[in-house]
Amino acid sequence: MVSFSTPGDATALYTESVRAFQACANRRYTYDQPGQPAAVWNVREVASTGGVLAATLNQEGTDDWVCRRALTTAGTIVIDILTCSDNPTDPAAVTIARQIAAKVTGQ
Repeated sequence: MVSFSTPGDATALYTESVRAFQACANRRYTYDQPGQPAAVWNVREVASTGGVLAATLNQEGTDDWVCRRALTTAGTIVIDILTCSDNPTDPAAVTIARQIAAKVTGQ
């Protein structure tokens, strides 16, 4: 979570993130970490639905290992969640992002 000065600033980050995430859809990238073997990730679908931006990624060479990233805003707060699971339909990232947003706004 990141807190901004105004809700407009939080919304601006969300809007820019939609553009950036969509530019990564259907692409692959290599994640290099010192002392670790490189990991190749495929960015699959990216969607912005109901105020939540979500991206699905899978790591090459693994069976059904899927990560989901979800980003949303709540007032001046931006919530960014990453979850990984061996369940390819696990909606945890979006669910957690929405639950945190509800807590932040008191809903």
